[in-house]
Amino acid sequence: MKYFLAYLIRGAAEKYHREVIRRVADEFNENHMLENPLPPHITLKAPFKTTNIRGLEKLLDEFTKRHHQGRISIKEFGNFERTIIFLNAKFDKLSKKIQKDLIEELKSLTINPGEYDISHSPHATVAYCDENNFDSIWGYLQEQNKPIYDLIFDNITILKKPRKYWRVHRTFEIK
Repeated sequence: MKYFLAYLIRGAAEKYHREVIRRVADEFNENHMLENPLPPHITLKAPFKTTNIRGLEKLLDEFTKRHHQGRISIKEFGNFERTIIFLNAKFDKLSKKIQKDLIEELKSLTINPGEYDISHSPHATVAYCDENNFDSIWGYLQEQNKPIYDLIFDNITILKKPRKYWRVHRTFEIK
């Protein structure tokens, strides 16, 4: 089965993320995020396949007990190549270490890092947009209230894709 690892966004930031996705979809007919729903999250390890889910759960249970909570700030929008718009997330030093340590420890389960895991760019996707719509969506978002959230990096969550949609499999709390 296919999985990925994420930090789940919670509380007011989660609500804001869901609302901005809905507004962009309604205003610009960019519906990919609504048609392919995901819990609001920041990816920590890009999608991978494994048959050893019990081993992964054990690793994450032990990993989260050994690490301490970090901080994540969301203060603006960002984009990749005029086709993906996101909430830009900044990891503090401890959060960066958690993500790097996680990628390193996953190797013990032969879950090897990919390009996006190594050059990690924390973000929460708002829209996959047609390049022709980018300027309109970007301009619209610049006129909206800016996202300003200071979050606690308090979880690592396994998401799985049993069929068409990604679902939460299990969340591990960082104390």
